[in-house]
Amino acid sequence: MRLVQNLLGGGDMQRDRLAIAELELQQADLVRRRWEVSEAIAQTIIDQVLNWERLDRQLDLLETQSLTQQQQQAVIEASYRTGSGNTATMLTVWQRSEDLEARRVEAEIDQTQTRQELERLVFGFEAVGNAD
Repeated sequence: MRLVQNLLGGGDMQRDRLAIAELELQQADLVRRRWEVSEAIAQTIIDQVLNWERLDRQLDLLETQSLTQQQQQAVIEASYRTGSGNTATMLTVWQRSEDLEARRVEAEIDQTQTRQELERLVFGFEAVGNAD
């Protein structure tokens, strides 16, 4: 009876074909999901690289502003020491210098975190790519 069912396309043969078809569907779904994950990781890497570049430009600007501020501070301090300036002005200058330095340090921290995230993503992405 089983032999007749198999010859006519039923029984064990049909069950095996259905199992194979199910496995092929699962494989296709996994391939699609892997592609989606790869695309998402690639987009995140692009976003992080753009963020890195933005932070790099921000750091350059803050360093330039900080250098200018230091030069202005030196001139104003020299004037203040000779009695030409006032304490309120000097406090404002010092505060601005400290604010610029704090912003620069914060941008450096952000850039370091971005670099670490990029490394994690890139090494993870390479691992996904090498899984073939």
